[in-house]
Amino acid sequence: MITMRMKKGIIKEIVTLGLAVVTTLSMGIVASAADVTIKGPKNGHTYEVYQIFTGDVDSTNKLSNAKYGTVAKLTGSEKVGDAVPSETLNNLAGVASASSDRAKLEEILKYVDESKLDGTTDNLAATITNDKFTATVPSGYYLIKDKDNSILDNNNKAEAYTLYLVAVAGTTITISPKSDVPTVEKHVKEDSTDTWGKDADAELNQKVEFKLTGTLPTDYANYEYYTYEFEDTFTGMDFDSTSVKVTIDSEDGTDITSAFTVDTSVTGKVTITCTNLKDNAATTGLTKDNKIIVTYKASLNDAAVIGNPGNPNKVDLVYSNNPNVKADGTKNTTDKTPEDKVVVFTYEIDVNKYDSNTNTQLADAEFVLINSAGKYAKLDANNKVTEWVASYEGVTECVLTSSATEAIKIIGLDAKDEYKLKEIKAPTGGYQQLTKDITIKIDATITDAAITAITATVDTPASLESTDYTNGKVTVKVPNTKKSNLPTTGGMGTKMFYIGGAVLMAVAAIALVVKKKLNRI
Repeated sequence: MITMRMKKGIIKEIVTLGLAVVTTLSMGIVASAADVTIKGPKNGHTYEVYQIFTGDVDSTNKLSNAKYGTVAKLTGSEKVGDAVPSETLNNLAGVASASSDRAKLEEILKYVDESKLDGTTDNLAATITNDKFTATVPSGYYLIKDKDNSILDNNNKAEAYTLYLVAVAGTTITISPKSDVPTVEKHVKEDSTDTWGKDADAELNQKVEFKLTGTLPTDYANYEYYTYEFEDTFTGMDFDSTSVKVTIDSEDGTDITSAFTVDTSVTGKVTITCTNLKDNAATTGLTKDNKIIVTYKASLNDAAVIGNPGNPNKVDLVYSNNPNVKADGTKNTTDKTPEDKVVVFTYEIDVNKYDSNTNTQLADAEFVLINSAGKYAKLDANNKVTEWVASYEGVTECVLTSSATEAIKIIGLDAKDEYKLKEIKAPTGGYQQLTKDITIKIDATITDAAITAITATVDTPASLESTDYTNGKVTVKVPNTKKSNLPTTGGMGTKMFYIGGAVLMAVAAIALVVKKKLNRI
């Protein structure tokens, strides 16, 4: 709590333009002194007190003997200390009927030389900070403002300046400066459940939906110029600039995309900006209660991380933070909200081909991978999924060939999809080709934006061999058995079969001859 004591009077708020409390000014007698309190200044704020008029104040808060103060706007031969015309005081008394805090301020500023609100010793009446709780000034009429640049780099907190406060000597008052900042949130859609959250799983090159939700400050009406810019940064993703849509309050709300520009000139970053919400036909009707929604799509590319830590996508909001800036934007200043982020994960399936009897790894088996839509994975030279095609026939990039020394790798898969591994050629060495496709479904647990567990369900005769949640990988073991050991054409078994048959035929012939001879006897 910060207190300002007056020498000859007490500061009475004629218009506290963050509080909207108004009194009138007129002629009167001198009043006794009292305190002024500024409640709850945010950490890092420094308030400067400037004298517009000096004078005496009576018990009904009426100003008499008003004279020009240090920052009063002077014309002609007028100088500091000269008497203020009664016409000026009467005009100020009419400020109470103004429609808003901003309108009141505009009327008052007609009598202030704003070039003198510069923090110099010659113009400054007092300073109020967190570690200086009192200030003593002559009674009179004062403007109170945040010191320029006093909230920059304020412990990385989003901040905003207060609309100028105006006070006049009178009874004890409390001023509560009102400054507020917008907020921003980011969500990503999990396609398997069609819900928004803070994480999602996806395949490489799959379009993933993102949503940004920005609010407006409670004192938005006090601004004449308001910059609003989403800064989005990402890794391992390709941004689809054609998918950007900006709406009010919901994804299906009024479309205001035309008010924003999209800049993708910096790799891994996109800015979606409205230079001045107050001066665009699509956004002039916004109020403090509205939200600004941005939706867009991006896809994981071949630089995406497999497994942890995933592929973060972050946003912060750049916003105007000084309601005292004029409508032309001169001296506009901005601040930035803390970032909010989501993470997209992708996974890997490794396949080992084994002899079911000897447990040795087998080479030259050929597979294709089919997703739940019935399409076939097409992979690049690094075993990363590039796209899904309707048929694997004639597409060599779809064929996965086993090795006797290492696993088949399929990189860039979704934990929520169901895949089928189809053997289209058996390993060399007299093995039977699998007639049944093997269904594989990855199941990952994500906690606090990290994979904390991973497993998979695998159809027989295949089995889950191992899991590695750090690298987002499951390894599947697929057995093959050799064909039955039947005789083959030209083999020794066939020759013995022929010889045995000939012997039997000869024995049968001899038996027939003997039988005929016996019948003749």
